[in-house]
Amino acid sequence: MEKLKPIIVVADDGGLHETINEGTRVAAERRAISCVDYMVEERGAIIEALSLHNEFPHISIGLHVSIPGINDYAVTALSYSCRWRPLDKLYKEQLIRHTEKQIKIFQDAFGYQPAHLSTQGNLHLDYGGNSFIWFLELMERLSGSEVSTILVRGIDTIPIRHTRFREMILGRNPLTPEQFRLMLHNMSPSVDRPLELVVHPAQRLNWPTEPPLKAFYITTLRECDLNSLLEILNEGVIGKAGYEIVPPEVLLSRQITK
Repeated sequence: MEKLKPIIVVADDGGLHETINEGTRVAAERRAISCVDYMVEERGAIIEALSLHNEFPHISIGLHVSIPGINDYAVTALSYSCRWRPLDKLYKEQLIRHTEKQIKIFQDAFGYQPAHLSTQGNLHLDYGGNSFIWFLELMERLSGSEVSTILVRGIDTIPIRHTRFREMILGRNPLTPEQFRLMLHNMSPSVDRPLELVVHPAQRLNWPTEPPLKAFYITTLRECDLNSLLEILNEGVIGKAGYEIVPPEVLLSRQITK
């Protein structure tokens, strides 16, 4: 029998909003994710992360580095545009400063480094999905070694999506389970860079009180993301494509022991 290939499933934007926290808990309970990246400077995010980790110890806790005061969905929208991809020049110093600060906040709360790291709008990656050299150097310095002790999106993994916000905004549906199975089947991840499925779950608690655009981004699109993810899980698509969901620590331990 062919050995299953590892894939991590990371829920982004933990702590950003109560509907995101609720959707993340649903995904954790269903074992649809293996890690949650929290925005630790959001109010209540650390408490939520500690609570989820206590309730679901099989879920790893990571860090989603954010730049406070900068609109999350605006940065995300801009980062998708090639014309705006020099965003790293606008946000480089802020991203370095907040990466250092937020890793320390995380370590003070948990007593260890995050299992996984991503950034707001993927600001550490260029438009081709490659990490900026200055961010690689930053992670080496923070880990005190050329071998990072934190799994970083786009550096140590190949990020993929089963749905994208910009496509849903244009009226396109998420991939069906069969379409996603074929996508996984046709991919060829390396031993050094396994796949990372990035998801954005949310579940509505009550009728949103936010402005319509924010409610659409924070809740409506993410509910669709969660429902699509659960459909993929229910149909056993990941296993059928030859993969198994693992926590980031499994991948990191393989890197260190090579």
